[in-house]
Amino acid sequence: MKKGEKWETVRERLMQKPGVAQEYAKLPPIIVAEQLIRARQEKGLTQAELAKLVGTCQPVISKLESGSYHRYTLRTLEKVAEVLDRTVEITFKPKAA
Repeated sequence: MKKGEKWETVRERLMQKPGVAQEYAKLPPIIVAEQLIRARQEKGLTQAELAKLVGTCQPVISKLESGSYHRYTLRTLEKVAEVLDRTVEITFKPKAA
């Protein structure tokens, strides 16, 4: 990653490499984190501002956005989604070979 380069640019470049997209799709917490960060930024909110609107504290939002946190609840995601004018969608997909 080059200094000052945006995550979106790095992600786009990485997704062009063979096999990266398939492996990335296996990582739901990273995908949830990426979507959460993007939605929060589109609303122009900081983590602290989002936390206040959700009724939690900034470290909780930080955990959700970390991409490595696996213990979030559906209720928490629904609260965050409501503040961000989003919906939560859960799907069951066949396991990748």
